[in-house]
Order: sequence, then structure tokens, then C-alpha cells
Amino acid sequence: IVHRAIYKATPALAVLHCHPRTAIAFSLSRDEIVPIDNEASYLLKKVPVVTEEFPSGTPEMANKVAAALQSYKIIMLRGHGSFATGQTLDEAFHWSSTLEEACDIALKAKLINEPFIEYRKMSEEYTKW
Repeated sequence: IVHRAIYKATPALAVLHCHPRTAIAFSLSRDEIVPIDNEASYLLKKVPVVTEEFPSGTPEMANKVAAALQSYKIIMLRGHGSFATGQTLDEAFHWSSTLEEACDIALKAKLINEPFIEYRKMSEEYTKW
């Protein structure tokens, strides 16, 4: 039901749903994931976290995820997983793996627990993918 809603609402030719552990953990504490590493910052800018009371297979969830993917190539469903679109499965997988890698890097940066040195210009101006 979710994939069908995404195909109807977006120009995607491929939809990929994953359960990336680190990204799921970050989705539990924020409304958007803003990568801190260079590659993901450039590729993703920011990833919205969508909240739905019943985040598994409901029409409401499908519609909310599909609507969010009209403005972004990848989104997180809070506590559940990611949904990515692309013209191919490889493209959708690229967004998904980039998100998980970015979250893993952010987690490791938090574990190091040293001050973050901002190296990107204009990252505070990211509004959408």
C-alpha cells in the first residue's frame, strides 16, 4: 500500500524501504536528520522524519510518506525505517546507504564527544532535498 501510494504521488520508477538501525535511532529524537559529513551533507542536505501514530501499512501512513516524498528523495518514518525514491533501485539504494552512513558518522562523532568544528557554509539554510 505504501509503495503504491509513493508511485502514484511521485515520478519515482523505484521505491526502496529499509530499516537502517542508526537512522532509526536518530529518528526517535529529532524531526529531521541533517548530516554532518561532507558527502551526505552534499547529497542529502537534510532528511525529514515523518511521524505517524500507526507506522506500519495504514492508508494514513502511506499517504503521509508519499506526500513527504514529493519534496525529498528520502525520508525517515519515526521509529520504523526509511523510504527512498529513484529512477532505478540503485539510485534509491544510494540515498538509503548514504543516510545510514551519515547517521553512523554522526553517532561516532557524538561518542568521541569533542566540539564539532563547522566546515560547511550555509548548512543552516538547508530547507529541503
